[in-house]
Amino acid sequence: MEENYNNEQNSMNTVEENEQYNYSYNNTDYNYSQPQNYNPQGNDNDVMSVGEWLLTILATIIPCVGLVLYLVWAFGKNGNANRRNYCKAWLIYWLIQMVLTIIILIVVFAIVIPSSSQYYYY
Repeated sequence: MEENYNNEQNSMNTVEENEQYNYSYNNTDYNYSQPQNYNPQGNDNDVMSVGEWLLTILATIIPCVGLVLYLVWAFGKNGNANRRNYCKAWLIYWLIQMVLTIIILIVVFAIVIPSSSQYYYY
């Protein structure tokens, strides 16, 4: 009889252990989703290294290729968000600089050309 009692006790412990195992197994949060740094659109929000910044700034030295690269980086859907914002800001600055340069050239030529042409009419 005592043997039956021990067997029942053991079987109850086993059932409790199984329930405990199932409970912990079922409540385990398995994250089968994508990793946190995974981004299907290619947007990268990581901090850029010094080398990446140097290459980004170095691209402005190359005359036509630099402008095209900045346009691609600024308005492309992929790439680092920091680089995109920097390129947009640089392009706005470049556009303002070009407009001011054109205005200054027009003003200078408007002053210089009429004043130099009066010497030819005697």
